[in-house]
Amino acid sequence: MPFITTDIKSMQNAFNNQLFEFVCNTEIVDKKTGEYNNHYKKKYRNLSFTFRLDSTKDKIISLTVRGSIHKFYNNGLHNANRLTFKQLTATLDNYEAIFGIDLSKCKLLPLENGTNIRLRDIENYQFNIDDVIQHTICIKRKMYNHNAGIETSLISGTSKNEVRNKFYSKSAEQPKYCNTDTLRIEDKETKTRRLKKENIVMVSDLYVVKNHIKLLEMHLENISNMVIYDYTIQIPRKSKYLKIANELKTSIYWRKLIKDCKTSKEYHTKYNDKVRLLNNLSEKYGTNLLHNIAQQVKKQSLKDLGLCNFSTLEITKKPKNAPSQKPKNARLYIGCNPCDTYSNFHTTLNLQAS
Repeated sequence: MPFITTDIKSMQNAFNNQLFEFVCNTEIVDKKTGEYNNHYKKKYRNLSFTFRLDSTKDKIISLTVRGSIHKFYNNGLHNANRLTFKQLTATLDNYEAIFGIDLSKCKLLPLENGTNIRLRDIENYQFNIDDVIQHTICIKRKMYNHNAGIETSLISGTSKNEVRNKFYSKSAEQPKYCNTDTLRIEDKETKTRRLKKENIVMVSDLYVVKNHIKLLEMHLENISNMVIYDYTIQIPRKSKYLKIANELKTSIYWRKLIKDCKTSKEYHTKYNDKVRLLNNLSEKYGTNLLHNIAQQVKKQSLKDLGLCNFSTLEITKKPKNAPSQKPKNARLYIGCNPCDTYSNFHTTLNLQAS
């Protein structure tokens, strides 16, 4: 939950906080003004606080805070478990109390938003997390590359992309705090454009449960764009799909396909046709791997938000008592037996009807 603030009271409260540990003081040239500023860096648990002071060190110009709110909830140790909406808001309250920072005056910077799911929780489970990651190829025409530090960790595209998707074994990264077969799917934003479009601008906007539904929509959209070869596919020997199925499992095939698509039209035909074919083969001859992963993310995320009971989730093309039928490929309605806190809550997720 990185953010920046120029609120004088918040900056002074944080700067004078005795809990912080000094890290360093660096003189840096402001590229916009050419002036020298002092970057005074402190830390607390997993959080870093960078105070930008003018050249005289008499005035704090801004405060930038970086670090996972999920890890902060776990005393700065890990983000390997689930973080519910109630736990998040309680942690934000704690955040304000400890640091004296007014979160309504703190502007969000590009977020990392992720979910942890345990593959064993998927119905008819028969997946191995290492095999799943090994067969993950690309997302939205961006190839996955190995992420430094963990052998079973992938990250899409390059730092120039607006959104990068991280897909890795949380069990391998943090075995001390994590169950086996725990998969983490994470969206790493490099810009705030999508957040601003959804009016998620200030840290205090994270107190609004509907904003988390918007974040979930974006997260599910990214997952739907992933290309994962379902290694449980069993094609009949005489099937016309046997040859193409063997090709679709290799990253070489997809890398060449992406390279050969020179125009947007070609991407929407050649590339997307192959994605649809792979997903159809997975549904018909495999265990519908990507679909199952997406469903588990939806169910667990809505449960964590306190919006429905895990076992009663239902996705339909129109809500009950709707005045008319929704058109094909319209938003899908999520209906469920809500908990008491949000007894009248209903929402939609931006997913294509299949």
